[in-house]
Amino acid sequence: MATEDYPPVEVLEPSGTHTATVFIVHGMGDSGLAWKNHTTQWNWPTRFPHIRFIFPSAPVMDLTLVPGSRMSSWFDVLSTNDVRGGTHDEVGMSRSRLYLRSLIEEDIAAGIPPSRIVLGGFSQGGAISLLTGITLPFALRGVFSLCGYLPMIPRVVTMSEDELLPAGLRQDLAIFMGNGTNDPKIKYPWGQWSAKALTTMGYQVDFRSYL
Repeated sequence: MATEDYPPVEVLEPSGTHTATVFIVHGMGDSGLAWKNHTTQWNWPTRFPHIRFIFPSAPVMDLTLVPGSRMSSWFDVLSTNDVRGGTHDEVGMSRSRLYLRSLIEEDIAAGIPPSRIVLGGFSQGGAISLLTGITLPFALRGVFSLCGYLPMIPRVVTMSEDELLPAGLRQDLAIFMGNGTNDPKIKYPWGQWSAKALTTMGYQVDFRSYL
C-alpha cells in the first residue's frame, strides 16, 4: 500500500499566524473528516489562533479478526491477545507510522520545528501515534494517546538504537496516556504495561486513569 492509498488529510486552519501543529489520529472505523467535524463546535481556530490541526485518515481494509468486514484501519487486527504477546500486523504498523512521519516532515519543511508539533489519537489512533512518536529521529513536543496502547511491546523494547528516538532526546518528548479502567476494548492493563515499557526505555510518561 502506497502513500496515495491513504485518503486526503483534513485540515483546520488557524485564524492567525501558523506557529504550531497538532495531528489528531482517529480510531478504527472512523475518519479524519468525522473528527474535524466534531471539533468545529469547539471553535479551535479562535481559541488556538496559532495552531493548525491536521486530521489524517486511515485506508479502508479487510480485517482478519472480523472476516468479511471492511473499515478504515491503521493496521490489520490479527487477535485480541494482550499487547505483550500475540501476533501483530508489523508491516501495516510500519507502513502507517511512515505515512504519519511523512506528514510530520512536510510540516517541518514548511517551517514548523518538531518542538512545536504534537501527535496523538484515540484508540488505534493512539496506538499508532505512540509507535510513530518514539521511532522518529527527532523529538516532537509531545505525543498523546487516549484509550490507546503501545503495540508490539516485546518488539519495540528490543529495537536497535537507530530504530528509535535517540536516547538523548527521549526526555524532550512529553507523552500523555489516558486509559479507562472499565474500557471493554482497550483493556486497562494494556495502558499500564505500555506506560511502564515506555518509562523503562527512558521516556517521560504522564499516565492517567479514568472510569
